Amino acid sequence: MPFSPIPLPISDVFVTFAENLVYYTIYVGQLQKAEIDFVAENQSGTIYAQVTYLLATEDTVNREFGNLKLIKDNHPKYVVSMDRTYGVTNIDGIRHIHLRDFLKTTSF
Repeated sequence: MPFSPIPLPISDVFVTFAENLVYYTIYVGQLQKAEIDFVAENQSGTIYAQVTYLLATEDTVNREFGNLKLIKDNHPKYVVSMDRTYGVTNIDGIRHIHLRDFLKTTSF
């Protein structure tokens, strides 16, 4: 699946992300034909995160939430984006969260 450039100061975003997840092992997950953007694990557990710029179309919403719906465990699942139109939403146990709020989270 090709990635599109995200018009954000990527280095700043990922440095902050990395600082918040310093005690996690982070990798990209592959599940069937779906890709999970971030899988983070430590001795306390696992979290999954799909990251998109905006949830602007139904196709984007279906793709980002749909990939996480394929995971059949009870670990926290997040869709992280820059828009607030969805607010803090929980769809089938998957939480949408704004990037700023996700980066400020100290525990998952």
